[in-house]
Amino acid sequence: MQTAKKIHFLRKAKGLTLEELGTIVGSPKSYVWDIENKPNVRVSGDKIFRIAKALGTTADYLLDDGSQRDLVAEIDARLGAGWCEEFANRLRGE
Repeated sequence: MQTAKKIHFLRKAKGLTLEELGTIVGSPKSYVWDIENKPNVRVSGDKIFRIAKALGTTADYLLDDGSQRDLVAEIDARLGAGWCEEFANRLRGE
């Protein structure tokens, strides 16, 4: 799920209006609307952290578009299922 959709969904789930979320993060409601509805709107790291905190989540969750999972799936497909997990365990010394 894209960042914009996650923010919109979580904002609605929390029962926050655009104006309320904007007030919490220190931005006008039009900026929050732009984040949710316009592709490629630039959001500073500070704003993402504030939005995440207001929505009860993390910046990592908001920014994760699934590309990492796609990369792990591709590596596993090429090198064998579970390869990434096994490699991560080795790095941790397990």
